[in-house]
Amino acid sequence: MIVIYFLTAEFESYRKVKGFQLHVCRKADPESKGKIENVVGFIKKNFSKYRVYSNIDSWNEQALSWLKRTGNGKIHNITKKRPIEVFDIENNTYDRSLSNSVLPTLKSKN
Repeated sequence: MIVIYFLTAEFESYRKVKGFQLHVCRKADPESKGKIENVVGFIKKNFSKYRVYSNIDSWNEQALSWLKRTGNGKIHNITKKRPIEVFDIENNTYDRSLSNSVLPTLKSKN
C-alpha cells in the first residue's frame, strides 16, 4: 500500500532546514506509537473517565489541577523520573526558533 503525506510548506521548509526525517506511525496501531499511546490511555483511565465539564476552559482548569496534584508527580516505571522533570529538561532545550507559522492555529467554533 502506498500512502502519501502532505506537509504544509512552512513545516516542510522547517524540516529541511533542521535536517530531520519523519517517521509516520500507522493509524489504529498502538504498538507503533509507543509511549504516546500509553500517555493517552493513562489520561483516559486516570483523569477523564468520570470528569464532568461544561466547556473547554473548565476541562483545562481541571486537567491542570490534576497534573499538579497527580499526573506530573508520579514516577514513571521506565524512565524512573517524574514527567514534570522530563518536561522541564525538554522545555529548556526546545528549539525556540520554531516559528508560529509552522504550528497550526486552532480556532474555536464558538
